[in-house]
Amino acid sequence: MRRSGAALERLLFLLAAIALGFGYAPAGLGDAAFDPARKHTDVLRVVTWNVGEGVAEGASALRPRNVAHVVDVLRELRPDLVLLQEVAGGDQAEALRAALGPGWIATLPSEVGAVGRCVVTLAPRGTFLPMPYGQRTARRHLTRFNLDQRLMTVANVHADAFAAEERNAMLGYLADRLPRGEPCLLGGDLNLDLDLDKRRDLFTDDSHKDVETYNYLARDLEDFCRTCGATADPDRRLDYLFASPMDFMRDSGGVVRGRRSGAMDHDPLVVDLLFRH
Repeated sequence: MRRSGAALERLLFLLAAIALGFGYAPAGLGDAAFDPARKHTDVLRVVTWNVGEGVAEGASALRPRNVAHVVDVLRELRPDLVLLQEVAGGDQAEALRAALGPGWIATLPSEVGAVGRCVVTLAPRGTFLPMPYGQRTARRHLTRFNLDQRLMTVANVHADAFAAEERNAMLGYLADRLPRGEPCLLGGDLNLDLDLDKRRDLFTDDSHKDVETYNYLARDLEDFCRTCGATADPDRRLDYLFASPMDFMRDSGGVVRGRRSGAMDHDPLVVDLLFRH
C-alpha cells in the first residue's frame, strides 16, 4: 500500500507539472508581483469592473453616491480601455465620461435610454466605431476601437447571473460575431464560476453548460486572467478578459482589492496586454 501511494503521488505530481507546462494554473495563484501603480510602456491596459451593488443593500446598478469613487479608482488605475457593467443608463454613462476628464470617450448600446442597467465601454483616447448587429440588448455591446492606428473589436458583456442557458446563448452569440483573423477582446462579468474546488451547485443551474460555454470561447480566444484569482464574493471568479492570442500576449494582471464602495460586490480586474506585432 505504501508503494502504491508513492506511485500515485508521483503520478499526480507529473500531471501537475504537465498542466503547468501547457500554461494551466489554479485560479487562485495570481501574479504575486502585480502592482497596478506600475505600468510598463507599450501595454494596452484593460480594466473590467461590475460597479453595481450586491444583495447586501438590495441589488442595484451603480448608485449615484459611488460615481465619484469609480472615477477616482479609474484615474488611479490609468487604463487604456475600460469595460464597465451595471451602469445606470445613458445619463450616468455621460456623467462618468465627463468626470474622467477631457479626451475621454464612451460608447454603449444604442437602445439604452437615460436610465436602466447597461454596459459602457470607455477610453481616455482613441475612437469608437459602431458595429451593427441584431438582437441588441443593454447587457452586451460590440464595438470597434481604433487606438493609435490599431483597430480591434471589443465585446463588453454582462451575462445572466442565474441561467447557464442564457449565458451560453449570449456569449456564443458574441463569440460568433467576432471577426476572425483580427485583434479581438471579449470581457466583462461573464458569471462563469468554474473553480472545481468550490460549491458550484450554489451558483449555477447547469455546471456542464457553463464549462461548454467557457470552452466555446476558448476555441479562438485566450483567457488572459485565469491566474488572477477571485473577483467577486464569496471567493468567485466571475469577471474575465479573453483576447485573440495571435494578436496579444499578457504582460501582467491581477484583481485590485480594496477599491469597492458601499455594497459593491466585485473588484476591478486589470490586465496589461502587449501587441504581438
